[in-house]
Amino acid sequence: IVSGSIVTIGSLVAINNTEDAAAKLVYGIASSAGVVALTYGIAAHYYGNSYNSFYETLKHSGLSPLQKSLLVKSYLTNEAERREKIQRLQMIAHFLAGTLNLYSASIEKDPNAKTFFNVLAGINFILGVTFVF
Repeated sequence: IVSGSIVTIGSLVAINNTEDAAAKLVYGIASSAGVVALTYGIAAHYYGNSYNSFYETLKHSGLSPLQKSLLVKSYLTNEAERREKIQRLQMIAHFLAGTLNLYSASIEKDPNAKTFFNVLAGINFILGVTFVF
Protein backbone atom coordinates (compact mmCIF):
# COMPACT_ATOMS: atom_id res chain seq x y z
CA ILE A 1 0.00 0.00 0.00
CA VAL A 2 2.82 2.40 0.94
CA SER A 3 4.96 1.83 -2.16
CA GLY A 4 1.91 1.99 -4.44
CA SER A 5 0.87 5.28 -2.87
CA ILE A 6 4.37 6.75 -3.18
CA VAL A 7 4.71 5.75 -6.84
CA THR A 8 1.23 7.00 -7.72
CA ILE A 9 1.58 10.36 -5.97
CA GLY A 10 5.15 10.87 -7.17
CA SER A 11 4.18 10.11 -10.76
CA LEU A 12 1.19 12.42 -10.68
CA VAL A 13 3.33 15.26 -9.30
CA ALA A 14 6.05 14.59 -11.87
CA ILE A 15 3.56 14.62 -14.77
CA ASN A 16 2.56 18.15 -13.84
CA ASN A 17 6.18 19.30 -13.57
CA THR A 18 7.44 18.30 -17.01
CA GLU A 19 6.73 19.36 -20.56
CA ASP A 20 8.51 16.37 -22.09
CA ALA A 21 5.97 14.06 -23.74
CA ALA A 22 8.14 10.96 -23.29
CA ALA A 23 8.56 11.67 -19.59
CA LYS A 24 4.81 12.20 -19.22
CA LEU A 25 4.24 8.81 -20.85
CA VAL A 26 6.64 7.09 -18.46
CA TYR A 27 5.12 8.87 -15.46
CA GLY A 28 1.67 7.82 -16.68
CA ILE A 29 2.79 4.20 -16.86
CA ALA A 30 4.33 4.50 -13.39
CA SER A 31 1.15 5.97 -11.94
CA SER A 32 -0.80 3.05 -13.39
CA ALA A 33 1.62 0.58 -11.82
CA GLY A 34 1.29 2.46 -8.54
CA VAL A 35 -2.49 2.15 -8.60
CA VAL A 36 -2.18 -1.58 -9.30
CA ALA A 37 0.23 -2.01 -6.37
CA LEU A 38 -2.03 0.05 -4.12
CA THR A 39 -5.08 -2.01 -5.08
CA TYR A 40 -3.17 -5.26 -4.54
CA GLY A 41 -2.10 -4.11 -1.08
CA ILE A 42 -5.63 -3.13 -0.12
CA ALA A 43 -7.01 -6.47 -1.35
CA ALA A 44 -4.38 -8.39 0.60
CA HIS A 45 -5.14 -6.36 3.72
CA TYR A 46 -8.91 -6.80 3.62
CA TYR A 47 -9.29 -10.23 1.99
CA GLY A 48 -6.19 -12.00 3.18
CA ASN A 49 -3.89 -14.29 1.28
CA SER A 50 -3.02 -17.96 1.02
CA TYR A 51 -2.21 -18.05 4.75
CA ASN A 52 -5.86 -17.39 5.53
CA SER A 53 -6.90 -20.29 3.33
CA PHE A 54 -4.28 -22.53 4.92
CA TYR A 55 -5.50 -21.55 8.40
CA GLU A 56 -9.12 -22.37 7.58
CA THR A 57 -8.12 -25.70 6.05
CA LEU A 58 -5.99 -26.58 9.07
CA LYS A 59 -8.70 -25.51 11.50
CA HIS A 60 -11.14 -28.03 10.00
CA SER A 61 -8.60 -30.80 9.28
CA GLY A 62 -9.16 -33.08 12.25
CA LEU A 63 -5.44 -33.17 13.06
CA SER A 64 -4.30 -33.16 16.67
CA PRO A 65 -2.91 -29.91 18.11
CA LEU A 66 0.63 -31.35 17.97
CA GLN A 67 0.22 -32.39 14.33
CA LYS A 68 -1.15 -28.96 13.47
CA SER A 69 1.75 -27.27 15.21
CA LEU A 70 4.35 -29.37 13.39
CA LEU A 71 2.64 -28.81 10.06
CA VAL A 72 2.46 -25.05 10.58
CA LYS A 73 6.12 -24.81 11.60
CA SER A 74 7.20 -26.76 8.54
CA TYR A 75 4.97 -24.74 6.21
CA LEU A 76 6.11 -21.37 7.57
CA THR A 77 9.78 -22.32 7.33
CA ASN A 78 9.39 -23.40 3.72
CA GLU A 79 7.27 -20.38 2.87
CA ALA A 80 9.77 -17.92 4.40
CA GLU A 81 12.61 -19.43 2.38
CA ARG A 82 10.55 -19.34 -0.82
CA ARG A 83 9.49 -15.73 -0.33
CA GLU A 84 13.02 -14.59 0.43
CA LYS A 85 14.33 -16.18 -2.78
CA ILE A 86 11.54 -14.63 -4.85
CA GLN A 87 12.09 -11.16 -3.32
CA ARG A 88 15.82 -11.36 -3.95
CA LEU A 89 15.21 -12.32 -7.59
CA GLN A 90 12.68 -9.51 -8.08
CA MET A 91 15.08 -6.99 -6.54
CA ILE A 92 17.92 -8.13 -8.81
CA ALA A 93 15.65 -7.98 -11.87
CA HIS A 94 14.66 -4.37 -11.16
CA PHE A 95 18.25 -3.30 -10.47
CA LEU A 96 19.43 -4.96 -13.71
CA ALA A 97 16.62 -3.31 -15.70
CA GLY A 98 17.51 0.04 -14.12
CA THR A 99 21.17 -0.43 -15.03
CA LEU A 100 20.28 -1.29 -18.63
CA ASN A 101 18.08 1.78 -18.86
CA LEU A 102 20.91 3.97 -17.50
CA TYR A 103 23.23 2.48 -20.10
CA SER A 104 20.68 3.18 -22.84
CA ALA A 105 20.35 6.76 -21.60
CA SER A 106 24.14 7.20 -21.61
CA ILE A 107 24.48 6.26 -25.29
CA GLU A 108 21.24 7.88 -26.52
CA LYS A 109 21.58 11.03 -28.63
CA ASP A 110 17.94 12.13 -28.62
CA PRO A 111 17.17 14.20 -25.49
CA ASN A 112 13.58 12.93 -25.26
CA ALA A 113 14.67 9.30 -25.44
CA LYS A 114 17.48 10.00 -22.94
CA THR A 115 14.91 11.41 -20.51
CA PHE A 116 12.67 8.40 -21.12
CA PHE A 117 15.46 5.94 -20.28
CA ASN A 118 16.55 7.91 -17.20
CA VAL A 119 13.01 7.98 -15.85
CA LEU A 120 12.59 4.25 -16.50
CA ALA A 121 15.88 3.62 -14.68
CA GLY A 122 14.67 5.64 -11.71
CA ILE A 123 11.42 3.71 -11.58
CA ASN A 124 13.28 0.40 -11.73
CA PHE A 125 15.65 1.41 -8.93
CA ILE A 126 12.76 2.57 -6.75
CA LEU A 127 10.92 -0.69 -7.35
CA GLY A 128 14.12 -2.64 -6.62
CA VAL A 129 14.53 -0.87 -3.29
CA THR A 130 10.97 -1.82 -2.30
CA PHE A 131 12.01 -5.49 -2.40
CA VAL A 132 14.83 -4.85 0.09
CA PHE A 133 12.34 -4.32 2.90
